[in-house]
Amino acid sequence: MRKWLPLLSLLFVAGLSAYSLYTFPRTKIGSLRAAETKASSADDDLKVLLQNMDRPLPNDINPGDRIGRILQRNKAAIPKVVAKLKDPNPYVRTSAALALGFIDSKDCEPFMNDLIAAFKDSDNRVRGNILTVWLKMGTSAAKAVPSLIAALNDKDVYIRNNVVIDLGTIGPAARSSLPNLKLAVKDSDCQVRLQAQWAIENITHPGAVSYYDNFKKIDKECNVPGDD
Repeated sequence: MRKWLPLLSLLFVAGLSAYSLYTFPRTKIGSLRAAETKASSADDDLKVLLQNMDRPLPNDINPGDRIGRILQRNKAAIPKVVAKLKDPNPYVRTSAALALGFIDSKDCEPFMNDLIAAFKDSDNRVRGNILTVWLKMGTSAAKAVPSLIAALNDKDVYIRNNVVIDLGTIGPAARSSLPNLKLAVKDSDCQVRLQAQWAIENITHPGAVSYYDNFKKIDKECNVPGDD
């Protein structure tokens, strides 16, 4: 029996190898098919969402939320969403701007001209979402500085507040906004005034005062409920 052991072992290994060759490719093909099905499903979802951006989803969810999450995986669809910034329907434009806030800043850079144009929108929901995109972009949003400076006198305090934050986040590249930010320190709104002080500090001495510490100061001095 012993003399047959090497042969039996060889046959066992050969059989195992044959089984592996049979099952591994099938398993891999199955995984690929599952991935393709999932990608196809996401593409179908995106197509439906893009066609129905003029209304909220169930539970009053803005479609831009779902679209933005899909864009994180499907960057090729970003231009389709950017094009929606020019849609006649303000809710569609708002949803498109919201979706763009989900993607990486480097993926937004090629569309800065579109974002700057969208920031002139008459609907403040669109403008507010564009400000969120630029906030996420940080220093990469330097091209938006002239548009942000022009918005420092906006009638909407929410817009002014977020404009100041964006300028401060952009940092030294927003140095041209310093004269205007010094005027914003005298804004009628407490939060805008303190954000302007922080923005000036972060532009002239980046990182000297953290964004979080500035918010704690705002919570205390402007009687805004904090997170503590």
